[in-house]
Amino acid sequence: CGTGGMLISCVSELKNQQKEYRSLKLYGQEMNYTTAAIAKMNLFLHGIEDGFIAHGDTLASPEFLTSSGTLRTFNVVLANPPYSIKTLDRKKFSSDPFGRNIWGVPPQGRADYAFFQHIAASLDSNNGRAAILFPHGVLFRQEEKEMRKELVNSGILECVIGLAPGLFYNAPMEAVVIVLNMN
Repeated sequence: CGTGGMLISCVSELKNQQKEYRSLKLYGQEMNYTTAAIAKMNLFLHGIEDGFIAHGDTLASPEFLTSSGTLRTFNVVLANPPYSIKTLDRKKFSSDPFGRNIWGVPPQGRADYAFFQHIAASLDSNNGRAAILFPHGVLFRQEEKEMRKELVNSGILECVIGLAPGLFYNAPMEAVVIVLNMN
């Protein structure tokens, strides 16, 4: 979740539209301890009381689980996962206890589809929706072709929005927003 900026933007957008925002519950997990602490402080400083920020590696140890130990599901997921991280434990992901390898195991050095599948598995099966910012490569890299095919065949891919290069401060490459809808 980084420093919680997208979470705060959600609340701000609801406020701007004069919609109910006080019942909104926000969740995020961040691997970097300092960044997770900043996210907690950021939510507090913006008056968000129902914000839950967990510290840890989302892929290795997701923190938001049900009482029975399954992944907690959400109505809406907004995410900007780290691009193409190299530290994915492929062996562990191939037998993922949370069933997140629904489309396959990502290649080493390209964990984008691991995050993709984590998000898809975390969506409420009736009304879950997600918007995810990824590097443009998730659309065409050859080693992810079969996972991409499974994603399309799943029927939850609603929209792909290509973005021009240089739009983001920390990433000069092209990016894409992928929208998922369980309904």
